[in-house]
Formats: sequence, structure tokens, C-alpha cells
Amino acid sequence: MTMPNVLLFHGFGVGPESLRKTVDAMEQNGFRVTAPSMVSFSIKEGDFFDPGKCVIEAEYALLRFMEKSSCPFYLAGHSLGGTICAHLLTGRLTQKLREKVRGCAFLATPAGIDGNFLQFWQGVASQEVSWPFAVQVKMFSFLRQSDELYENIMLPAVVVQGGRDRHIPPQSASTICSKIAGNCLGLITHAEADHFFVNGHGEAEIFLQQKLIEFLIDYEAK
Repeated sequence: MTMPNVLLFHGFGVGPESLRKTVDAMEQNGFRVTAPSMVSFSIKEGDFFDPGKCVIEAEYALLRFMEKSSCPFYLAGHSLGGTICAHLLTGRLTQKLREKVRGCAFLATPAGIDGNFLQFWQGVASQEVSWPFAVQVKMFSFLRQSDELYENIMLPAVVVQGGRDRHIPPQSASTICSKIAGNCLGLITHAEADHFFVNGHGEAEIFLQQKLIEFLIDYEAK
């Protein structure tokens, strides 16, 4: 069985190297993975961070990806990259994607932006990151607006989340599943995995990497 292509977006403030372990594992199982470097996702832009630019850059990356191959593919994103996938699946390219995308994987993707989320951020996540205040304001405004998109995703999806995530509340995963509802085909979790399980080498992180791949292989076999 030939595995399809995967377009995988990294998160905010990192690059494609943050996905290396998952990319390697996927390719070892026959998937052909493209993980573009997203300049607009960079923390280096400081106070000038613009979520709208993230969506636009992702749209261009997606169009370039589809120009190179006419085959069906999976869309996936880690952290902010998952949020961007929600925009792609519900934005101006939606019709094109319905014809090409087999499904989507949301990996440690933030959702359910409310008082509890912000309390988690202020109490736990703030110990892990040091974004400028202006970046935080823009980011949470963008994520709150993005919450509305998941209910409009009409393609099969799988959600993967670690229980020891210190960047977003682990409950984000169940929030996404509840919003996607019948189109959410699976929720894969591990209590000991952290936010960066996509590039982790611990037992819990490898577990999530392998379970994601097994899920996609099983789905392809149907």
C-alpha cells in the first residue's frame, strides 16, 4: 500500500526541525512529508507578529504544495500550525481542499480560549515562554477567533495531545474533538507526553508519534 503525502506545519517560534522525529517516523513508514519553514511564525518578528500573515503564508505554501502533486494528501499542524490548518480548511481554499485532503491531524493545538485557558497560561505556560506582551495579546485574540472555525471543518480529523503539556491546557484536545463532532475520528493521548512530543525521544512521545502513524495507516487501509 502506497502512503500519501503529508503537509505538516510547525508551531510558533520554532521551525521544521521541531517536527524532526515525527517526520522521520512518518517517512520510515512510507509517507512523503513536506514541512515548510514558516517565516511569519517566527518570534523574531516581536511586536510586529501578525496572525493574518501566518494564514496568508500558509495558503501560499499549500498552493505550492498542491501544484507539485495532484495526489490526495493529509494536512497536519503542531500547536499554532494546527490552528492554521483550521483556517485553511474553512477559508477561501476550502473547496479545493475537499477534493484533495484525505484528513487533518491536530497536534497539541490550542483551543477553548477562555478564562481557564488564560489562567493556565499565566500560571504554567508563562514559566516556559517569554513572549512580548503585544505578541500575547495578538495571539490570544487570534486563537479565540479561531475557536469558531472547528465546527465548520467537514473533513475527517484526528487529535493528538500530551497530558503534561505546559504550553496549552491538555483539555484543548477534547475541546477540538467536541467542536469537530462527528468528523473527529480519534483522540490520541498519553498522560506523560509534553507539548513537543512531535520531536521527543521519550517513551511517551514516541508512543504518540507511533499511534498517529498507525491511525493514518489504518485509515488508509479502509
